[in-house]
Amino acid sequence: RIRGDLRGAKNRLIQAEKLASVGQLAAGIAHEIGNPIGIALGLSEILKEGASDPIQVRDFASQVHSAILRVHGILRDLLDFARPSREEGARAEVRACLDGVRKLVRSHKRFEGIDLRIHLPADPLWVEIRPSQLQQVLLNLWMNAADAMNGRGTLTTTVRREGSRVEIEVRDTGPGI
Repeated sequence: RIRGDLRGAKNRLIQAEKLASVGQLAAGIAHEIGNPIGIALGLSEILKEGASDPIQVRDFASQVHSAILRVHGILRDLLDFARPSREEGARAEVRACLDGVRKLVRSHKRFEGIDLRIHLPADPLWVEIRPSQLQQVLLNLWMNAADAMNGRGTLTTTVRREGSRVEIEVRDTGPGI
């Protein structure tokens, strides 16, 4: 029973940390969502007033659709990250985890001036950790790096195989501690 209680407490703690990261990301994502929503609202207003040129109407409708798809993608990525993962295995593929975190931060205002570089081997690299945990670690490191660089600089993540181990190195061009 105690082991079950500890496991439950650990899962709640991991979920609380994920939600804290989601809160940090929310401000940057709100800015990113605001742009496509503004475009969609403006163009839909023109369409509502009755634009007469069929080519222009089609173009505006296409732009509104693209803006809404952008917002949908941003929200889907955020929800995928925040959602508790009940059936998640204890093995993660590093490239997939890096891609997931990259999707999250690409919309964050803090990363606008950061050159994000990722170097990893072509072959899949599996590690013994839940994907959500690896993503959380990477997100924390990247957010700390973005803070250290004041939103300007280069953030490099290098992944390499070292014998039977996988090494993930995160470097930034901030001033250091």
